[in-house]
Amino acid sequence: TELTENNGFLSRIKNSINDTYDTLYNLPLLTLSIALCISINLILGIIFKIYYESLSLSSFNFISKLRLWTIISGTFMPSSILNYVFTLIFWIFKADKLERSLSTTRYFINFMIDAIFTSILFLVFSSLLPFYKTHYYNGLLSVVICENTLICLANPNVRVKFLLLKFCAKWYPIVLCLI
Repeated sequence: TELTENNGFLSRIKNSINDTYDTLYNLPLLTLSIALCISINLILGIIFKIYYESLSLSSFNFISKLRLWTIISGTFMPSSILNYVFTLIFWIFKADKLERSLSTTRYFINFMIDAIFTSILFLVFSSLLPFYKTHYYNGLLSVVICENTLICLANPNVRVKFLLLKFCAKWYPIVLCLI
């Protein structure tokens, strides 16, 4: 029986790896493009500091240096390898489902609205709090949180799992604020 249990466990791991590979291999166009863009930006940002600074959003860059493009490019510039890994883990599977259910164009519009909204929100807060003036806003994490919150508010009676907790989706924004 020990050998059978071990084979069952290994079989589940193998199936999980195969499912993940199939999902990543069959990603829709927009999700794949964003993932590749973020990957390339991470590599170039690590190699060239000026590249990282010119694409990162901060109130100093946006207001003082008039780098207006950073309101969009900051979303596609991960702040660290850890940020990159966690964001892709949390975002890529949900983006795959959303893009397939909404269509590429509609998901792109929703994604960009969320990205611009979170960037503007960061600019407002960083302008009001002087110690955030040179702090960079980078990565998809805020867009992921925004998308998750909107999905939970659209489906308030669905039960969601967050870490070890299971609760109604309508409480997701409050739990997120508390954390």
